[in-house]
Amino acid sequence: LVLNGDTLCFADIRRAGRHLEFPEIAGVLLAREVEDAARYGSLTLDAQGCLAGFTEKRPGRGLVNAGVYLFRAGLLEEFPAQTPLSLEREVFPALTARGRLLKVETMQAPFLDIGTPETLPLAADFVRRHRDEFELA
Repeated sequence: LVLNGDTLCFADIRRAGRHLEFPEIAGVLLAREVEDAARYGSLTLDAQGCLAGFTEKRPGRGLVNAGVYLFRAGLLEEFPAQTPLSLEREVFPALTARGRLLKVETMQAPFLDIGTPETLPLAADFVRRHRDEFELA
């Protein structure tokens, strides 16, 4: 399980993890459809719903990265040995170029990008509003 530090989302990762029952799937990315993807990069998918690439920020409806990833342990060994390292710009393009299948699981769960000075103060209220509906039984 790998998480971006600038996003919050309440999602059932068990559902996403079911894709890993198929040995050809190397990892899973959670994604969320948004009305306006202008402040995000959008995901491009292939016909099987796997990651094909990222497109730069553009206005309009789009599927955006939720910052939650499930990777097979061996996949981490394929990450480039450099720091800093961008998943979106360096890791995912290298993996898909090598034919690694990264399934994209579209979720409807609450999502908040806290990567800007304007959205970070919204984090505490966001967590309070949504945590009870997603507590495990």
